Amino acid sequence: MMKWPFEIINNELNLEKVMAFVNELIGEEDKKKIDWTEFKWWERSDPHRPWKWTIDRERDVFLVGLVNRGRDGDHPEIYALSWKGGVIRFSAESGGQGMFTTGVDMFWKVFDIEIPSHLEIQRQEILSVLVEAIDAHGSVYDRSHVKSVHVDFV
Repeated sequence: MMKWPFEIINNELNLEKVMAFVNELIGEEDKKKIDWTEFKWWERSDPHRPWKWTIDRERDVFLVGLVNRGRDGDHPEIYALSWKGGVIRFSAESGGQGMFTTGVDMFWKVFDIEIPSHLEIQRQEILSVLVEAIDAHGSVYDRSHVKSVHVDFV
């Protein structure tokens, strides 16, 4: 059994070491290496071309937002996690409590997780990496003002 550098207790991430994920702009060279045709928020939409991501270069894993909630919040946010050659899409609702000056506690509800069939056997590992990526993502690719991140799979 693989030992993780963190554990999830009550859907909260507890890290034993510094996260490898970072938020950064996607460089032109990186953009060219990725088949963005898999990054659609629904089957018939055009591929998304993100400008920023949450990435762990050592593990070759990244998280990008595909659709935000919009002005009226009439639909969930949609994200994609690129992991081991597969794209895992999921919906989420996120919000925070607190102030940027004193720190924000972020709360995420994650649902409609679409794991490709060839990766389904690794569901628990994928969910663990997903929580880690969401934690590093913080709030709109910025973790600097976030005190804590709480993730619930619903």
